[in-house]
Amino acid sequence: MVARIRNSDDADVDAIDALINNAFGETEGVVVAGLVNALLKDPTAEPRLSLVADVDDSLAGHILFSRAWVTAGQAEETRQVEARILSPLAVARRYQRQGIGASLVREGLHRLQQEGVGLVFVYGSPDYYQQHGFIGARERGLDPPFALPARYENGWMVRETGPGSLKATRGVVNCANSLSKPGYWQ
Repeated sequence: MVARIRNSDDADVDAIDALINNAFGETEGVVVAGLVNALLKDPTAEPRLSLVADVDDSLAGHILFSRAWVTAGQAEETRQVEARILSPLAVARRYQRQGIGASLVREGLHRLQQEGVGLVFVYGSPDYYQQHGFIGARERGLDPPFALPARYENGWMVRETGPGSLKATRGVVNCANSLSKPGYWQ
């Protein structure tokens, strides 16, 4: 199956909502769709990258990368390192396990690398995201914006897209205001 990946636009908002509700189910879908809508309007999430995958004339998948930054260094040497957070990735149920999610992740990472973004974070399934080169972030000295439940700590991961970015960066990851709510991290 060949999916055409493109930047999302304002005309896609309703279809993205429907897709997210389909992918995540009624209860979780409402929360995730609300987060996506908030991030798409949140100026603190910019620059962001929102991609969709079309199959035939149907929206099959969506991925969103929003602005993040790492506050690194000690008091007088504090600096901010630009990054992105992948949240969320959604694929319509009828298109799952057909490579659409993987295509969206690969294309998003490629575009971010071309833009010079050095680090991409995700809070998700290690089994899935490790296939895309993500590794444990805490073990590398990169702490999430909020405390994570112990059973999900291994879901906080990072992927280097710029050479040397991971080696040179330690600190706390900050995110857009819309994502900066403890409930999203539980």
